[in-house]
Amino acid sequence: MAFEKLETIIRSGRAGLPASIMLHGGSKSGRPAFIVNLSKEFAAQAAIGDGDKYDLLIGTDEEAGVIRLAPNATGLIAAQFNGKGGARFFCGHIERFGSEPREKEYCAAELVDDETGSIEITLPPWALA
Repeated sequence: MAFEKLETIIRSGRAGLPASIMLHGGSKSGRPAFIVNLSKEFAAQAAIGDGDKYDLLIGTDEEAGVIRLAPNATGLIAAQFNGKGGARFFCGHIERFGSEPREKEYCAAELVDDETGSIEITLPPWALA
């Protein structure tokens, strides 16, 4: 699986970055949940609808350090919209990202396939270990 770097389509949010990632520690299980947020402008440009389903993929080899949200009608992750119009993806606990909560970090995001609506997001440094 190979990727080609594309220019970010919209720059918004903190420091001009359209995405944020965090490990939120408030789950009932006591394990932090991996959460991806996309700005209102980026979500609109990517045509994300409330409840749209996605698969979460992680890049390997040359694509290490990047996750991909790929639309899939039977995907396990559903887009939810916050009060500001941004999209949130609650991905649950993912062991590879650790067991301690992590503060929100802003990240680059790109719409990499206009036909499928796949989105690539650069992971923060803490998620690379």
